[in-house]
Amino acid sequence: MLRYAKGKALTPAVGSFQSAAALGLLKDYAPEEGSEVDKSICVTLDAFTGELYPAPGAAVSMFANMKAACLTIAERWPNIKPPKGAVI
Repeated sequence: MLRYAKGKALTPAVGSFQSAAALGLLKDYAPEEGSEVDKSICVTLDAFTGELYPAPGAAVSMFANMKAACLTIAERWPNIKPPKGAVI
């Protein structure tokens, strides 16, 4: 993945989580039964600094936590009021 913020370097934590997300998504949507995802291709490039952030060793559990957080938000979404002036 490529990541860029004008005039701002990507933090290592954000780069690691983004690469973990790439690995998790590829594992969840592997096209063929029994196929394996190559972890070494799951990297995030900070286009501002040129630094690469590979998927960390804890990428699988990080992605599981991301999915759980999204599920929690989705369950509560109907009860969340939109911000003032929001157009949905």
